Amino acid sequence: MSYRQFQEKTILLGTQSSGKIREFETLLAPLGIEVTFLKDTSIKDPEETGITFLENALLKAHYYAKAFNLPTLADDSGLCIEALDQKPGVYTKRFIEELGGGDIAFAKLEAMLKGQSKKASMHCVLAIAWPDGYADSFEGICEGSLVFPPRHLPSGESGFGVDPIFIPQGHDKTFSEDITHKQKVSHRKRALDLLFKGCFSK
Repeated sequence: MSYRQFQEKTILLGTQSSGKIREFETLLAPLGIEVTFLKDTSIKDPEETGITFLENALLKAHYYAKAFNLPTLADDSGLCIEALDQKPGVYTKRFIEELGGGDIAFAKLEAMLKGQSKKASMHCVLAIAWPDGYADSFEGICEGSLVFPPRHLPSGESGFGVDPIFIPQGHDKTFSEDITHKQKVSHRKRALDLLFKGCFSK
């Protein structure tokens, strides 16, 4: 499959999540291009009406590319839990918020999964869209398991979202406890590796 080669000097990051912005800043650094952010604007996020990661990622990428007339990178990501029929998936953020958010939500999730498999996976679909309507997409998946109670670093500056309860396969620390390892094996890093190979290889 062929992908459009990125020729521009600037790319817009289509997210207002501070956690994702921090991650992307680090992961995109090797490209040596200028990355601009939505945090410097007052634009409202589009409603995520898709039922798949791909649909939502494309929706956001096209929306921001058209609004700012810049090639835009957007993602949709989430947690899929085996015992919950691969839910919450695209509704992960809403799921955690409805359970009370943070450690409160994790405690309720632990109760929901009592006596059941803790196997889970993190998914990320990246979409890169140009103002002319063209877009490419890439998916990264990280298999692993959930651990309770959540594990945070004492600094409180480790990871975001469900990072404190997710342990990647073959590792013994959560994404929150080992940011360096997360940046090597995460769902987002795997999707970005495919993006780099597809659109930035020449």
